[in-house]
Amino acid sequence: MKDANKELYSTCTKGSETMNPLSFRSVMLTAAAAALAASLGCSPESDTESMRYDPEPYRELIQKIETMLNKAEAVPGDGATLYKYASELAGALGKNIDNHMIRETVQNRLMSFGEAFTAQEDAGMTVDLEDGRASWKNLRADLFRSADWYK
Repeated sequence: MKDANKELYSTCTKGSETMNPLSFRSVMLTAAAAALAASLGCSPESDTESMRYDPEPYRELIQKIETMLNKAEAVPGDGATLYKYASELAGALGKNIDNHMIRETVQNRLMSFGEAFTAQEDAGMTVDLEDGRASWKNLRADLFRSADWYK
């Protein structure tokens, strides 16, 4: 085994603590990356927020989905309507995402959200609005920045 490999697989010892050099290097690289990000004014919260989409261009569709989900009671056909709105939102949002992998992921998530409602109706069930609201809030939080007009 070469000396470099021996060093790589040996352990670093400080007092009674033992750390593999690879783990030590990972810790140091992570700390350096965090320090660099902090020096550039980045924080995990702001980075997460900046990676989400501005909801304003999609406000009408988002509000249509939220109006349907916040009804007191579901009626037959609500699943198809929610699917339609989710599909329209997926299409509108997809037009503004250049990276095809991200676009497909975002569109698939929105389409899956809508398909869950048509599946409930296809099975002869009433659309579960409570579960739909919870799913929507999670999806909305993942995809869009916060807005004071959300329901």
